[in-house]
Amino acid sequence: MKRSIILIVIAVAALLIYFLVFYASSPDRETPQGVIENGASKDTHRLPVAEEEILPTVSPGQEEAPSQHQDDIEEATPAPSKVYTYGYKIVDTNVLSYYNNNSVIYKPSTGTSFYGQDAQYQINNPSYTNNGDGTITDRVTGLMWQKDMGEKMTLQEASTKARDLNLGGHSDWRVPTIKELYSLIIFTGRVQGEKAIDFFIDTNYFNQPLGDEREIDAQTWSSTEYVGRTMQNDETIFGVNFVDGRIKGYPKYDPRTRQPNKMYFRLVRGNTD
Repeated sequence: MKRSIILIVIAVAALLIYFLVFYASSPDRETPQGVIENGASKDTHRLPVAEEEILPTVSPGQEEAPSQHQDDIEEATPAPSKVYTYGYKIVDTNVLSYYNNNSVIYKPSTGTSFYGQDAQYQINNPSYTNNGDGTITDRVTGLMWQKDMGEKMTLQEASTKARDLNLGGHSDWRVPTIKELYSLIIFTGRVQGEKAIDFFIDTNYFNQPLGDEREIDAQTWSSTEYVGRTMQNDETIFGVNFVDGRIKGYPKYDPRTRQPNKMYFRLVRGNTD
């Protein structure tokens, strides 16, 4: 009896070994999804990945600055299916110096540490024309600006001033959007605490006042308002501080008196793209 049981066990084991060997050597077998074969994952049932639409990073007619990994990018990125044109160019930062982790350095060579900094990509550098009539033309964006902002005022007062202003032979002035206002910022400005060192706007062309109690309290407002509320449920307006380089939101009304806050406004006209 025992001998019969042993023979049955041996026979079953032999059949199992034969089946496994035959299955493993069969050329028609299908590798299950996700099984590693020859060191790579073979997954024949993955969903297709949607191609990402790539927007151009330079304006039409401008030569694209070289990239350290340009060959890799061109090989991996599908060509865009559409050609985009823009009427509003992005002004460069005007940063011309190179840095390591601690200080200013000489221009890094391709492939070395700290290569690929902002200063190595000069596109649409800031360029202005003083029209001699109280207006300044930005030769990159095509916008025309007030040279001097005058006194602080509310947003409503600024809108009224823009409507009634005739300057440089033009009467189509407006309060700038935050995009337009931000185009004037120069990223080489410096500030130490509440004290201005170098302005974040080109003072060879634009008059920039300082704050009364603190030098940095001389913000310039835009016409762009927050969709929601900030701080203590405040209605808020975007602005740029050309004294300390910050772009942020400012309460439209004084939280204590609920009266409209007054800030500086630099009116603009021209390109509306």
